[in-house]
Amino acid sequence: MAMDAPNYSSSQDAHRYGNEATPLINRSEYWETYLRYKLFHKIAMSTLAFLLILGMIVGIYLLFLEDEERAYFALIKRPQWTRIERKIDYAPLALPVNRIEMVALEDRKCANEALSTPKCLRYVQKKHIRKSRDGSDISYNFIVDGNGTFYEGRGWREADEKGGFAVAALLGNRSNRTSDDVRNVEISLYNFLKMAVDKRYVVACFDINSDNSTVIKEVVEFVKTLRTCHNSTV
Repeated sequence: MAMDAPNYSSSQDAHRYGNEATPLINRSEYWETYLRYKLFHKIAMSTLAFLLILGMIVGIYLLFLEDEERAYFALIKRPQWTRIERKIDYAPLALPVNRIEMVALEDRKCANEALSTPKCLRYVQKKHIRKSRDGSDISYNFIVDGNGTFYEGRGWREADEKGGFAVAALLGNRSNRTSDDVRNVEISLYNFLKMAVDKRYVVACFDINSDNSTVIKEVVEFVKTLRTCHNSTV
């Protein structure tokens, strides 16, 4: 006579398992492990999101710096290129400036001897002082050379000898002047005046005039595109 197989799924066995004093799996430890994993996962995802946002901010900042570099111009303050102190007080410069005189600074000594810009300006400064009756300083408010570097003359405080605001372009003679020199002056002067307009040193619809130099006229025509005038014929 065949024997019946034991029934392990009987209600008696189920009752016995329910009353088991030591379960096979510690459910409290499992739950704590699960919570720790969830916490670690949240921290990891939050850190990743933070790094991504930080990377975006750094990228935008670098682009901003690149734009700033494009609008950059070098400015050499007066004490950095001359030790001659002003002997007299000049007429104060009325701000904001509405009229700019752009002139060519062409000196034979500077060109023939290939003087550096600071040496050339010191030479021109002494010439202006000798020619003036009152011991006047260099006549220009600012000077820009072929590298696009600005040098402070009378600056924003004092008017030029005619009571206005003058910027001189030191581009040398036609024989040693290059198209890059002219382009550097155009871009630097554009950025310089943009800064001046933003700081309200110069009115937005400024008037800029050139001397008889052909190259200065080209520079002036380029810079005029910066102006913001309601009247397009200005």
